[in-house]
Amino acid sequence: MDAERLARAGIDALARAGDARAVLAEVWQAFHLTEAVAAMLASTSGGGARGTPVPPHAEAAAHPEAAVHPAGAAVGSIDPDPPTAVADRLLRAARDAAAVFGPDAPPGARAVRAARLTGLADPPRTVELLRRLAQESAVAMMAISCAAEEEEQYWQCVDGVDAAHELTRRLNELLDTLTYASLATEGAAGSVASGPRAPRPGGVRQDGSHD
Repeated sequence: MDAERLARAGIDALARAGDARAVLAEVWQAFHLTEAVAAMLASTSGGGARGTPVPPHAEAAAHPEAAVHPAGAAVGSIDPDPPTAVADRLLRAARDAAAVFGPDAPPGARAVRAARLTGLADPPRTVELLRRLAQESAVAMMAISCAAEEEEQYWQCVDGVDAAHELTRRLNELLDTLTYASLATEGAAGSVASGPRAPRPGGVRQDGSHD
C-alpha cells in the first residue's frame, strides 16, 4: 500500500481511539510508519528500502546537488544536505521514538501497519501527513498523561510527547528539503527545455556574435 494511504489510515485510527490503550497502540503504529517511510527515503539512491521501487521524481529529489537552482546557482552550494541525509536523521529520530514502547508492541496493537508499505508516490505529501500524525500523537499522549493513574504510563506518555515533538521537527526539516529540491529540479528541467534563444533578424545573435 502507498505511504500516503497508510498515513491517512493512521490519522483516522488515532482519531477513533477511544481509550488510553487504543491511543498508545496507534501512536506506536505512527512511530513505526514514520520509521519505515524515513528508511525508504534515506535509501532512495540505493533503489528503495527492502527493494521497494522509488518513483523517478523521488530519485531526482534525492540528489539536488546535481540540479541547478532556478536563479542559476547550484543547489548543492546552498543546501549541502540532500533529502537522503535529512531522511536519515528522521529515521534515527523515529527509531528512538519507537523505542519509547520497548521491543514489544503495546497492548491492543494490531499488525504493524508499516509492514504494508509498498511504495511512496508523493514524498512531500506523505511527509506532510506524517507530520500531522506526529503532532496529533503528541496531543493525544499529553491528554493521557494528565489522567494517567499508573506512573509507568505517565512517563511513557511524557517520553512519547518529547519523541513526537522531535519527529515533527525532523519532518519539517525533511519537507523543506524535499520542496526545495523539487523546485530546483523543475527549474533545471525548465532551463534545459527552453534551449538557446533564437538569433535576432539579420543573423546577429543576442550575445553579439554573427552566424
